[in-house]
Amino acid sequence: MSENAGSIQPAESESTTSTPKIVETAGKEGKEPPAYTTDTKVGSAQELKERAPDVYNAMLKGIAQSIVGRMRRHAEKLKKMMREGRRNG
Repeated sequence: MSENAGSIQPAESESTTSTPKIVETAGKEGKEPPAYTTDTKVGSAQELKERAPDVYNAMLKGIAQSIVGRMRRHAEKLKKMMREGRRNG
């Protein structure tokens, strides 16, 4: 394994233009979880879920919070329109 935690390198049998793979490197004595950097790339959500479940869960939480926020703003806008319609109707 490489000394650079979470470095991305092409697989030995692949050319340099192919999809890179994540090279996982454990900490001291292999007991710590692999380290990932902002340069680490994954090919799918499933791969992210398997390789970094904490990051995957944080991503899902962020998406859910974004959806809830949009729904709240939409509901408030709709309530405002309904109030104005009752007032003017």
